[in-house]
Amino acid sequence: MATRDGKEAKYELIQYTGNKPDWQGKTVRHYFNDNSIRDNNGRCIEKPEYLGEYEITRANSREYKARRYELAAQAAADAVAAEMSSTFPAVDFVPAKAWGVLNARLAQQIMDSNIPRGFDTRILGQNMGMLPQDREFEQSEQATSAPDPDVINAIAGLVDKIRLLKES
Repeated sequence: MATRDGKEAKYELIQYTGNKPDWQGKTVRHYFNDNSIRDNNGRCIEKPEYLGEYEITRANSREYKARRYELAAQAAADAVAAEMSSTFPAVDFVPAKAWGVLNARLAQQIMDSNIPRGFDTRILGQNMGMLPQDREFEQSEQATSAPDPDVINAIAGLVDKIRLLKES
């Protein structure tokens, strides 16, 4: 069994004498790094005592999931900022500034394209806060299968603003 740092964990073979009757007397591995007892395939038979406070239960699973998403979002934002810093070394990017540059690049691609880019324009409008997010639109009571004239007008206004910015 490899540890998080990639090193092979040290263990000793012992005769199991714990609480699981089907494992009584069988040879198992006692790992020194986390004090766990595992079978030959690495499956945990008995978890270490100190994991009790970190155990995932129905009561705390949502908190762990939210924290996992927060960490993933922060890691992604940091990676985008680092990538933007490598592209433009003179500018020190924070995630918000990198996000702005990515949206500006998307606007440039929309304007330089000779094919319709309606989906990209909608995404850009949502990123700029000029259009509702998809989940907000679906939750509203006014959501219908027909196109909303306000959304169409907002997209048209966004395209006009982008063209004016490009011309100036």
